[in-house]
Amino acid sequence: WIPSSCVEQGLSEACVTMAKSTNHTAHNQSYKNHRNGIKKARVGFSVKGSKPSRKGMDPKFLRNQRFAKRWNGKGRGSDE
Repeated sequence: WIPSSCVEQGLSEACVTMAKSTNHTAHNQSYKNHRNGIKKARVGFSVKGSKPSRKGMDPKFLRNQRFAKRWNGKGRGSDE
């Protein structure tokens, strides 16, 4: 079988045999992953030691949360 484009141009058999390359390989990936160790994903944390972002959370909830942290156990009705 010879492609019609090769026949039209008058090319030889070299036109038919084209170089093939692999589409995907996992070679060396496991080695690279284990070089620094595979660590557990920290759920909710983007950077080691940081807190999850409150961006996009309900502003009313965040305001109440601030006051709750500030006056935790010292507010109205506490027995201190």
